[in-house]
Amino acid sequence: MKLPAVLPNEFLRCMSEADRAALAPGQLLPKEAAVKITAKDERQLQGQLVGLLRLRGIEPLWFRTDKRTRATVGWPDITFAVQGRAFAWEAKMPGEKPRPEQVAMHCLMIRDGWTIEIVHTVDEGRTFLATIGATP
Repeated sequence: MKLPAVLPNEFLRCMSEADRAALAPGQLLPKEAAVKITAKDERQLQGQLVGLLRLRGIEPLWFRTDKRTRATVGWPDITFAVQGRAFAWEAKMPGEKPRPEQVAMHCLMIRDGWTIEIVHTVDEGRTFLATIGATP
């Protein structure tokens, strides 16, 4: 029996990941697809925030997003300094919150003098930069 090119979600939900990979490669359940889309949007947000910093003459540290990072677990997405002060941005899509390992790292960094900001939009980043005096 030949399977259809695209299997219905009702079938996919009943299959193990291994079976789905073999019989329906590339097909994702709606929840899996949403997670993948969010990750892409978060990478785009990070890129826009890095661009915003560079427009203000601030060179950030930003790890590659196309491969799994070898950075310290929980390390913020973007780190930078302005006038001798250390800042870090955790980029999250609206409504999202940092994972527990990120919160733990943020606490350690705050203890050591870093200012950590959860940034959901470019406008939030722009507002934050204005509050610390980093104008274009």
